[in-house]
Amino acid sequence: MKKKENKLTGLGSTFKEISTGFINLMQDYYDAKGKYPRIWGDYVYTDIGLNPADWANSVEGIIYKPGGKVLRLRPEEGCTFYMQDLSGEERELSSRLNWDLVYSMEDKTWYYHIVEKGNEIDISSLQVK
Repeated sequence: MKKKENKLTGLGSTFKEISTGFINLMQDYYDAKGKYPRIWGDYVYTDIGLNPADWANSVEGIIYKPGGKVLRLRPEEGCTFYMQDLSGEERELSSRLNWDLVYSMEDKTWYYHIVEKGNEIDISSLQVK
């Protein structure tokens, strides 16, 4: 008999599991409705079938906020994200900046701060400290 695994969230325990879960739910919504989920209030979660209360706190230092055609990640207070851009240069994003890492559903790319050419990052290099 397999031992049941305890997950941190309904979408999984690791960054990859959770972010992929959000992205898949957002894509499923788009595929079913022909539009992206709403971008305000609790709808950012309820439109994709999640309970907002489950996402009120960070998970392992990451605050997840889906909405419309993007998934935003913000470091919780006191945490900093470290990652590399596509040229290999290290980027840093602290909670004090009030900025996000942004995944674009349209081009399937992660960005530092805003969806803009030159801000693409290698999400596999993400470290949360």
